[in-house]
Amino acid sequence: MKIKNKLKKIKNLLKANKQFSEYSIKEIEDVKYKFYKRKSTRLNLLITSVNEEDIFAGIKTAISFSSNLAKFMNCDIRIIVMDKPIRGKLVLKEYTLANGSSEISKVVVDLSKRDDVLSVSENDIFVGTMWHTLYAFRNVFSEFTLNFKKIQL
Repeated sequence: MKIKNKLKKIKNLLKANKQFSEYSIKEIEDVKYKFYKRKSTRLNLLITSVNEEDIFAGIKTAISFSSNLAKFMNCDIRIIVMDKPIRGKLVLKEYTLANGSSEISKVVVDLSKRDDVLSVSENDIFVGTMWHTLYAFRNVFSEFTLNFKKIQL
């Protein structure tokens, strides 16, 4: 009983000093977002990495599928990197690296550190490639559940 109380006190102290988070697993931390009005549809691919050494098999397929789907739907595409920070030059030549509020039609946003605020709209479609890429958006989906379209590959 004494140990349990001490652990609780330590946890409360760390929380008070903002050195503790209930979510200590980076991949499932909530994304920061702001809701805004957007007229056109945008496909959002939630992916783990776009670093050259990681683009093969699953990631390559997800990028190809989402790119073709965006072309078919005649909509913008935003690739949101959820896990590994982007290193070096962007290997996806037709895309531009930008922040979470960018309106560029083919954009990559690095949310691996969860330090950017992502602009989201009811006209956004989210394609998740792994369970935790969608899980990190649970705060967004819970607020706007009726409006968002979610697809998990």
